[in-house]
Amino acid sequence: FLQSQHPSMEIPVVKQVIALSLGKLGNIAAMDSLVQLLADSETTVRFHCIAALKQLNYPQVYKRLQQLSQDSNLAPNLQQGILMALTEWGS
Repeated sequence: FLQSQHPSMEIPVVKQVIALSLGKLGNIAAMDSLVQLLADSETTVRFHCIAALKQLNYPQVYKRLQQLSQDSNLAPNLQQGILMALTEWGS
Protein backbone atom coordinates (compact mmCIF):
# COMPACT_ATOMS: atom_id res chain seq x y z
CA PHE A 1 0.00 0.00 0.00
CA LEU A 2 2.82 2.42 0.77
CA GLN A 3 4.17 2.08 -2.75
CA SER A 4 0.75 2.34 -4.38
CA GLN A 5 -0.57 5.30 -6.31
CA HIS A 6 -3.66 5.41 -4.10
CA PRO A 7 -4.79 9.05 -3.66
CA SER A 8 -4.71 8.77 0.13
CA MET A 9 -0.94 8.28 -0.04
CA GLU A 10 -0.66 11.95 -1.02
CA ILE A 11 -2.00 13.01 2.38
CA PRO A 12 0.80 13.45 4.94
CA VAL A 13 -1.40 12.59 7.92
CA VAL A 14 -2.27 9.23 6.34
CA LYS A 15 1.42 8.42 5.88
CA GLN A 16 2.14 9.50 9.45
CA VAL A 17 -0.54 7.19 10.85
CA ILE A 18 0.66 4.29 8.70
CA ALA A 19 4.25 4.83 9.86
CA LEU A 20 3.31 4.94 13.53
CA SER A 21 1.06 1.90 13.15
CA LEU A 22 3.88 -0.09 11.58
CA GLY A 23 6.13 0.90 14.45
CA LYS A 24 3.58 -0.14 17.06
CA LEU A 25 3.30 -3.55 15.42
CA GLY A 26 7.02 -3.97 16.12
CA ASN A 27 7.56 -6.24 13.14
CA ILE A 28 11.04 -5.86 11.69
CA ALA A 29 9.59 -6.70 8.27
CA ALA A 30 8.25 -3.12 8.20
CA MET A 31 11.77 -1.69 8.27
CA ASP A 32 12.25 -1.36 4.51
CA SER A 33 8.88 0.32 4.01
CA LEU A 34 9.61 2.75 6.80
CA VAL A 35 13.07 3.49 5.43
CA GLN A 36 11.52 4.30 2.05
CA LEU A 37 9.12 6.71 3.75
CA LEU A 38 12.14 8.60 5.07
CA ALA A 39 12.40 10.00 1.54
CA ASP A 40 9.06 11.78 1.88
CA SER A 41 9.13 15.50 1.20
CA GLU A 42 7.14 16.21 4.36
CA THR A 43 9.33 16.58 7.44
CA THR A 44 6.46 15.48 9.68
CA VAL A 45 6.22 12.18 7.80
CA ARG A 46 9.97 11.66 8.21
CA PHE A 47 9.80 12.26 11.95
CA HIS A 48 6.91 9.81 12.29
CA CYS A 49 8.97 7.23 10.37
CA ILE A 50 11.91 7.79 12.69
CA ALA A 51 9.69 7.27 15.71
CA ALA A 52 8.33 4.08 14.16
CA LEU A 53 11.81 2.79 13.29
CA LYS A 54 12.88 3.33 16.90
CA GLN A 55 10.06 1.02 18.00
CA LEU A 56 11.52 -1.82 15.94
CA ASN A 57 14.63 -3.84 16.78
CA TYR A 58 17.00 -0.99 17.64
CA PRO A 59 20.43 -2.48 16.84
CA GLN A 60 19.35 -4.00 13.53
CA VAL A 61 17.55 -0.88 12.31
CA TYR A 62 20.32 1.49 13.35
CA LYS A 63 22.93 -0.71 11.65
CA ARG A 64 20.85 -0.77 8.46
CA LEU A 65 20.52 3.02 8.48
CA GLN A 66 24.28 3.35 8.94
CA GLN A 67 24.88 1.02 5.98
CA LEU A 68 22.45 2.93 3.80
CA SER A 69 24.04 6.25 4.73
CA GLN A 70 27.19 5.06 2.95
CA ASP A 71 25.32 4.28 -0.28
CA SER A 72 26.06 7.09 -2.73
CA ASN A 73 23.53 5.68 -5.22
CA LEU A 74 20.52 6.57 -3.07
CA ALA A 75 18.21 9.39 -4.09
CA PRO A 76 19.16 12.67 -2.38
CA ASN A 77 15.86 12.92 -0.50
CA LEU A 78 16.34 9.41 0.91
CA GLN A 79 19.94 10.20 1.86
CA GLN A 80 18.68 13.29 3.68
CA GLY A 81 15.97 11.30 5.48
CA ILE A 82 18.47 8.66 6.59
CA LEU A 83 20.88 11.33 7.86
CA MET A 84 17.99 12.93 9.71
CA ALA A 85 17.12 9.56 11.30
CA LEU A 86 20.71 8.89 12.37
CA THR A 87 20.98 12.40 13.82
CA GLU A 88 17.74 11.96 15.77
CA TRP A 89 18.86 8.55 16.96
CA GLY A 90 22.01 10.03 18.40
CA SER A 91 20.25 12.74 20.38
